[in-house]
Amino acid sequence: MSPVKLVAVDLDGTLIGPDLKISDLDKNAIEHAAAAGVEICIATGRLFSAGVPFARSLGLHGFLIPLNGAAVFDIDSATIVRSVPLDAAIALEALEATRAAGMRVQLYFGDRLYLDGTDARSDEYLRLSRVEPVLVPDLSALLTGQASGQGPMKLLAIADPSTVQNQVRELGARFGKRANVFRSLPQYLEITDPRADKATALAWVASQRRLDRSQVAAIGDADNDAPMLRWAGRSYAVGNGSPLATQAALRVVAPLGAGVAEAFADLFDGVAFERA
Repeated sequence: MSPVKLVAVDLDGTLIGPDLKISDLDKNAIEHAAAAGVEICIATGRLFSAGVPFARSLGLHGFLIPLNGAAVFDIDSATIVRSVPLDAAIALEALEATRAAGMRVQLYFGDRLYLDGTDARSDEYLRLSRVEPVLVPDLSALLTGQASGQGPMKLLAIADPSTVQNQVRELGARFGKRANVFRSLPQYLEITDPRADKATALAWVASQRRLDRSQVAAIGDADNDAPMLRWAGRSYAVGNGSPLATQAALRVVAPLGAGVAEAFADLFDGVAFERA
């Protein structure tokens, strides 16, 4: 059984809740593993600037995966080292479809969030993410006339959970293999390039460290974590996880606040679960 050298940990719903705090239990587990030479890689749907404060509070170095795998950043230099943007034409089609469904839409370019209006839904998102948006007259203008065809890192649309579920199903069928369409939190629909997800980004990080998947573990809670939970040699869904995340993981651990610590104890102090 190969020893785990790299652990990817999701943020929202896995390591932090609405209060944006990491429990002492989880914090201690991560710090002890890092001190022992294990690389901890935050993998989040957030922007790099919204995720890196948590990584730095834990004393982490190396890579951070933001934007659901559409990018990889180096923590110390705050520079992007891998980028997989969405095609502009697909982003424009998705923008029009989600607007028609009454959703509040946001676009992400580089490490910036763009809005063409705000409401209670976007205000709550900004409170949780702690980022300042760039306000523009019309998001669609950011997607037209681009000779390269390069669009945003991702599109995020906010609505009530039932609308999100319906649109994930409808847009998933509409775009097929042209884009990844998924739910992160119940109220968030996200769309990325088909080559951009947490599993692909984590595999890239592992390749940079010359590790195979048997040496990689992942911990998450949501639908957008399912790809990396399926890919990693050892994987854990916290007890509050979505059905898709729970099915993708090899083991379910305690809920938010203690689940990460339980997973680390299982990996490094007890019997580790290994994917066949």
